[in-house]
Amino acid sequence: MVKETGLYDLLNISPSADASEIKKAYRSCALKYHPDKLKNVKDEATRRQRTELFQELTSAYEVLSDKDQRSIYDNYGKEGLESNVVANPETTSRPQDDYRNPETLFNSLFGQDLHARSSGNNFFFEDPFSAFQNLGDAFMRKASRQHRGPERGRDIYHTLYLSLSDFYNGKRVKLSLMRKVKCGKCGGVGGLREVTCSACHGSGVQVTEKRAGGMYQRYSMTCGQCRGAGRYIPDDSICSECRGSRLVDKKEILEVKVPRGVAPGYQVVFAGYADEGLHLVPGDVVITFQLGSDRKEEFVRHEDDLLTTLRIPLYKALCGGVVSLRHISGEILHLYIDRGDLNGPSQIKVVKNRGMPLVTNEPGGSRELIGYGDLYVKFEVEFPRPGELSDKQYDLLSLALKKQHSNNNEGDELMDDDESTQDGDIEDEEIIYPVDAEVYNSECPDRSAFPE
Repeated sequence: MVKETGLYDLLNISPSADASEIKKAYRSCALKYHPDKLKNVKDEATRRQRTELFQELTSAYEVLSDKDQRSIYDNYGKEGLESNVVANPETTSRPQDDYRNPETLFNSLFGQDLHARSSGNNFFFEDPFSAFQNLGDAFMRKASRQHRGPERGRDIYHTLYLSLSDFYNGKRVKLSLMRKVKCGKCGGVGGLREVTCSACHGSGVQVTEKRAGGMYQRYSMTCGQCRGAGRYIPDDSICSECRGSRLVDKKEILEVKVPRGVAPGYQVVFAGYADEGLHLVPGDVVITFQLGSDRKEEFVRHEDDLLTTLRIPLYKALCGGVVSLRHISGEILHLYIDRGDLNGPSQIKVVKNRGMPLVTNEPGGSRELIGYGDLYVKFEVEFPRPGELSDKQYDLLSLALKKQHSNNNEGDELMDDDESTQDGDIEDEEIIYPVDAEVYNSECPDRSAFPE
């Protein structure tokens, strides 16, 4: 038999109600009478009445939800509570601030400090129900976060500039990276021990009251001692390695493999190598390959083909012979030019299967070489510079080029005696015979695409 039933009547429950029934009743009443629902109520008396009712509901729940406080109330009524009767000296009740602050209790039940945690310092009834209208969304967001698990940290992006030779031949590059990781000495805690904050009793919120006329105004703000965490590390227990920050800098060496034949824009991902954080899953380090623009390349990439420009002397262009070209792979290519084959300026020839490597992506990340693109060579003729030829040589050249003397024996003798047209020191199997580009491919790259 209880002495009084007033608190039970406020929550519309029986004195025999268990803890779950008491909590359910309070939640229902709190949602119905919370002061934030007074947003559109203009009458000051009604607002004050509803506010006081909410505080009474909260006080009733504080008493009935605490085993010791409820026992005192059941046996001695409100007088027992006001005279600080102790039900059981061996137990400790919740901090008095929780009993006096209905906002703190409301937020502890609904999982969110509607004012203090969002703005840090708000008058409790400053903007009635400004946050309550989003309460349903808050529940959904919290449930969604719990379902997804820890949030993922941000990725780190880095661009690695390479030469065309690197893209052709492949390469391994070591990159140094500084990242944040949890302190190994304290395990990411920040110190040797944590204690419950004495200023807010672990709630993370401090409450102050000011009297204004016949009313008390309550302000809730983030606790300055624990910064809203409810617990903190004493100065004598702060970790000497991270100084309480829980994170330290760590240098990582990443070995980046540049596969043969990949194109600019190709990415390599190091999963989980971005900064660690508190309650975060580390993001990735993403390396993007790009062609460096600060160097002059002798070759240009055109999809899977290579373009280059080869300058040859006038006599080679006219009389033919073998010309040499250093390939991007480092190999020396010997190209045979037939007499009269170069019949115009900037003529383009094709060397088959000497372009970029063609590779396929296999399961597991392996790559298989299946062939090569083609090499397009643009021939530029170099004319003799002033003073390089004697008057006699000019006369002979003039004589040889005149149509009416095209079959002159002297001209034939001149070409036969020119030792530069003889390439006997090169083996036949080493000689490559390029084909005319326009015959080989109707979509030959434009001449302006070739390197100068």
